[in-house]
Amino acid sequence: MKVRVEELSPVSRSVAVEVGSERVEPKLEEAYREWGQKATVPGFRRGKIPKSILELHFRREIEEEVLRGLLPQVCEEAIREASLRAVGLPRVEEMALAPDHSLRLRLTVEVKPNLEVKDYFGVEVVRKPVEVTEEEVSSALKVLQDRASQFVPMEGWPALAGDLVYLDYEAWVGKKAVKELRGENYPVILGSRSFLPELQSALHGMMKGEKKEVEATLPSDFSIRELAGKRAVFRLAVREIKKKRVPELNDDFPKEIGEEGTLEDLREKVKKELLREKERERDWELQQEILEKISRATPFEPPLSLVEEELAEMMEQVGRSLASRGASLQDLDVDEEAFRQRMAEEAKERVRRSLILEAIAAQEGVEPTEEEIQQEVDSLAVSLQRDGPSLRRHLEEKGGLEEVRRMLRERKTLQLLFQRANVVTGDRIILA
Repeated sequence: MKVRVEELSPVSRSVAVEVGSERVEPKLEEAYREWGQKATVPGFRRGKIPKSILELHFRREIEEEVLRGLLPQVCEEAIREASLRAVGLPRVEEMALAPDHSLRLRLTVEVKPNLEVKDYFGVEVVRKPVEVTEEEVSSALKVLQDRASQFVPMEGWPALAGDLVYLDYEAWVGKKAVKELRGENYPVILGSRSFLPELQSALHGMMKGEKKEVEATLPSDFSIRELAGKRAVFRLAVREIKKKRVPELNDDFPKEIGEEGTLEDLREKVKKELLREKERERDWELQQEILEKISRATPFEPPLSLVEEELAEMMEQVGRSLASRGASLQDLDVDEEAFRQRMAEEAKERVRRSLILEAIAAQEGVEPTEEEIQQEVDSLAVSLQRDGPSLRRHLEEKGGLEEVRRMLRERKTLQLLFQRANVVTGDRIILA
């Protein structure tokens, strides 16, 4: 294989490739044999068609099939031989099979730019003091209080907002029962978004053992499309009502949540944890400020394919976030095109910063250790409630372990930049 590379831009290369006939001809011969077994030509028995006849009728199709089969491997080998740091898929500009059966093609390949980042140590930033207010401590204690709450059965009380109601329900549209709208001992917290609003209103004030029939409109995104937006009749039967019991904030409360000491001891512990969290957030913001300043001092255009990939992932995250709240981008009062343009600019800057960190890591020899990678996989397994070894195997099979390595490399590089920054304590203003 012969490979010749021409630079089109800092992030683009033209790659001319020539593959000798000794590699192409065996593939052609194999393809002709296969076509000879399956092709149909009048006057010839299947499997007995001479190659010359196959060439007459199917030469173009057979050659295209062989080239399609060769192309991925040839592209991969050419990129590797040219030592290109390719991103995305190469674009085939020209491809031709010569009369001597040698293959010639020309590719356009996007590559990572060869960055040499300068003056990245000693960036000046201001570390402002953080504090925790009593209101913040009280709010955090209220969260702990809520987590420690329990729903307890209450006899003789109606269902009110915040109560946990267990009910049986079934529904009809016209005279047809909808099996997807049938449940037994189904839990609903009144006031949550887990049940249709009209049904929530109907449940409000009902007693244990009470039954009621009510109409409600099915949601526009109902799983059965032909029933979406239709009116349905629901029959509700309340099985049980539980009220929320919130523990009091007194000296017994710490014991209820597995802590030691008095309520005042707990308040002090919560305050210290909030302070540490605020300090972590502040230091993360300082790291981003350092990276922003380095980015401004390192102008370059990132590969378009990386930007598009990042943008697609960001838009998907936005879609998932909105869907979790029962909404979509179309439901918001925003200019979708302008919104996408803003996201594209953010995606571009994210890619730029990632490439800058990669370049600095290479210049400084920053790499995560195998122990750090394993710790990250173990932490990920805990958060996903997965078995550690099986998750690692899955990541290795799907290429996810390299993403873990990249993330850790970026994190360590950011920490190095922060350690070597000129961090000024106080409220001093730094002009960019």
